[in-house]
Amino acid sequence: MKTTHVFLLLFAVTVLSACTALQQMAALAKCQFKIDSIKNTSLAGVKIQGLRNFQSLSVTDAARATTSLLGGKLPLDFTMNVAVKNPNAMTAAMTRMDWEALIDDSKLLGGTVTDRVEVPGNGGTATLPLNISVNLKQIFNTLTRDQLLSLPFGLADAQDKPTRVALRMKPTIEVATRPLTYPGWFTVKRDFTAGS
Repeated sequence: MKTTHVFLLLFAVTVLSACTALQQMAALAKCQFKIDSIKNTSLAGVKIQGLRNFQSLSVTDAARATTSLLGGKLPLDFTMNVAVKNPNAMTAAMTRMDWEALIDDSKLLGGTVTDRVEVPGNGGTATLPLNISVNLKQIFNTLTRDQLLSLPFGLADAQDKPTRVALRMKPTIEVATRPLTYPGWFTVKRDFTAGS
């Protein structure tokens, strides 16, 4: 008899856990996403945050970036801060997020965040920082030297809001130890948009 009670208790806990996870996934589907800011932008180790073009660099910094490019690499690094707003009453949560960063609608790179993110209900927000590090020479190998050197400038405006960067994402939540993935990719830009 005791085994039956333990089984029923475990079953009830599993069902409640799965129901909570499903409710959180449903809440996540109604959440709104935006790229809140682009920060810490650097090109070949040279800080370019807030600069509009390659000509804005000092002679030393321009030489450093050009030398890097001539050596076959042009590393671009920046942090994309994604804001998530939850209009639901219930907390929304995700256990994984697949993402692709885009510049001028061309894919830079993709990745996966596996840290659990919870967004409080009733208009609560959370910020998810994505650290992007990419070799522009490898991705945009058909561009000329001048095009490559000018490409990373102006990713954000004076308030660090994105101008040429977008994000495609697909969140996942775990339901009763099984992953439940959002049904498709959606694009996130500088204004709040719903994922559905």
